[in-house]
Amino acid sequence: MGYILVILAAVLWGTLGIPVDALKEAGLNSYEVGVTRSFFGAALMGAFMVFYDIRFFKVDLKLVPLLIGVGAASQAGLNIGYFIAISQLGLGIAVVLLYTSPVFANLLSFLIYRERLTISKGISVILAIAGCFLAVTGGVFTISLSFLGILSGLLSGFSFGITPIFSKKLGARASLLQILFYSFLFGGIIQLFFIDAGGYLLKFNMEILFYGMILAVFPTILSFTLYNRGLKFIEPGIASILCVMEVVVATLVAKIYFSEALGPIKILGILLIILASILPNINFDPFRRSRKIPVLEV
Repeated sequence: MGYILVILAAVLWGTLGIPVDALKEAGLNSYEVGVTRSFFGAALMGAFMVFYDIRFFKVDLKLVPLLIGVGAASQAGLNIGYFIAISQLGLGIAVVLLYTSPVFANLLSFLIYRERLTISKGISVILAIAGCFLAVTGGVFTISLSFLGILSGLLSGFSFGITPIFSKKLGARASLLQILFYSFLFGGIIQLFFIDAGGYLLKFNMEILFYGMILAVFPTILSFTLYNRGLKFIEPGIASILCVMEVVVATLVAKIYFSEALGPIKILGILLIILASILPNINFDPFRRSRKIPVLEV
């Protein structure tokens, strides 16, 4: 069940490009799209909580640092780091750095939850990163080294990787409604420092409102709901590997919706990502195999 929920979340994240492209066409820049995603998500979650049970707004003050951490990682750190990396390094390298997230997630899971670092996880991480690179670039890219770009890209990967760590810790102490509402809210507040708030508000129209709602509902609220539910059943390290399926869906969306080319190299990248999502279920430990000694009958 956990695998299915996380993969469904990744599928929804893979459709992110459709409302994001529409919002950019409507006049928003990348940072403003990030703010829209977070605040629209918080507004919809808040409205639901008002009608469902207003008591959900009340949280233990001890949980506030963790809630800020989830918002800073899953919304602010990921978006800001990723957008800066794209501007400095290009999309291909930025995506590869973003999907170093399984490396951070598995290391942190080992340190915090004592999850095993297995051979299958290690191979999966390598295949996932390689698959992302091929699926996004088609094997063609130009290197533009930038310390700021590399640092920002690694920040996005670290933020994405630490998100399931924070979320799993919160899962036993706060409701899913509280986690989503406050992570969206705090993430949006942090991102406000990277935009011109006055200019952003002046751009608002019905088109931005419509696509902002779509962005908030499907690749934000529903996806994070499925993802957090999935973390109740599987390890954060494995969840981070499964999330790379987002790239597969995004590549297919780019082909179908944006008419981008889908060559053999990109298909190879997709296959590597799918293989990476399967490998964590395979046991490579030869010492666990039962060996039967034949009995000779006289």
